[in-house]
Amino acid sequence: MELRLLAAILLVSFTLHFPANGGSMAVQGGTIDVEYTGTVSPALEKTATKWIKTSAHALANYYGTFSVPRLTLRITLADGHDVSGGQSFGWQGALTTVSLGRDATNADLADDWILTHEMMHLAFPNILDRYLWLEEGLATYCEPIARCRVGIIPPERVWFDLVDRLPEGEPKSGDHGLDHTHTWGRTYWGGALFCLRADVEIRRRTNNRFGLEHALRAIHAAGGTIVSTWTIDRVIATGDAATGVPVLRELYDGMKDKPVTVDLPALWKQLGVVRHGTTVTFDNSAPLAAVRRAITEREAPRRFGTENGSASLQLPATAVPASCRRVLDERVAQQRRRFRRTEASAPYPARTHLRRGNRLEPFLASAPNQNQVSDWQAAGSARWSTGRR
Repeated sequence: MELRLLAAILLVSFTLHFPANGGSMAVQGGTIDVEYTGTVSPALEKTATKWIKTSAHALANYYGTFSVPRLTLRITLADGHDVSGGQSFGWQGALTTVSLGRDATNADLADDWILTHEMMHLAFPNILDRYLWLEEGLATYCEPIARCRVGIIPPERVWFDLVDRLPEGEPKSGDHGLDHTHTWGRTYWGGALFCLRADVEIRRRTNNRFGLEHALRAIHAAGGTIVSTWTIDRVIATGDAATGVPVLRELYDGMKDKPVTVDLPALWKQLGVVRHGTTVTFDNSAPLAAVRRAITEREAPRRFGTENGSASLQLPATAVPASCRRVLDERVAQQRRRFRRTEASAPYPARTHLRRGNRLEPFLASAPNQNQVSDWQAAGSARWSTGRR
């Protein structure tokens, strides 16, 4: 009797503390190894598999391939229907962790942005903490565009989010530029504002031949993923070389150490984005309407994940006016919780981004040059790394 009781206790302990293998799935340009911390029901596993494939497809469509050749996706099962707590790591291989509600359905996951956001982080190199705004800004800006291009959300939803939230990224009193102002608004939405300006200007100068994604694809193709560490100058030089115009360099030099307020109403007018309450309409006669269309333009129609008659996760355009505000508010609330500091705190966020190891020393051993090491030390960053969020 005692032996059976002990065996039962050990089995429960193992189930709770060691991930269960959820299998491997092939995605465009990579493989995802799925692990569950706990027992997953067949119904939830089927729903989760569809969600993972849809998120990976959005990322791969934007970049032309998946973020990394192999990803371990560790899913912690929780109560409820929601997705929460996403983090991505690059130490000893790419790892993304996320919590998933045991009661989640296809409808619950159809509007999830967290997994695609985390996969975006995987496709960009580690840079110093002072450039956290670029890492988070890219993921915040590119994730909804990537999901729009595969038909998960409509363009109206993408542009409403930007119109509604980009003012959060404008500089406020006491701002010292993106590199030196580490508030929640400047980190997420200030970074996203930089990315929008870059995307629009690259497309304007190249007559829509290139956009921000071409700069990011070049960085990714050169080995710039979460398992590598780059300098900001290498990121900018690689991106600008791919598009043939020095937009990233010009915008960075202008916004890095001084506050730059963007005339957003004028920008929306140029792009032909007109807000009406909780949605937007488009003016296709606007000067930069072609740029706006190119940013969110869908790929050739096809459904992803339709094997055996199962439809992909897709949010219908008719859902935008009713759900947009609720979803966006939930998104902002999650971002604020994940940032873990108030806007009054300084100088650096307590949550650091993963480097080459769990502590500073392994990162220093592989840092590209002494200037980067000095920059890191000057930032006072001898802290535990906990990954991108």
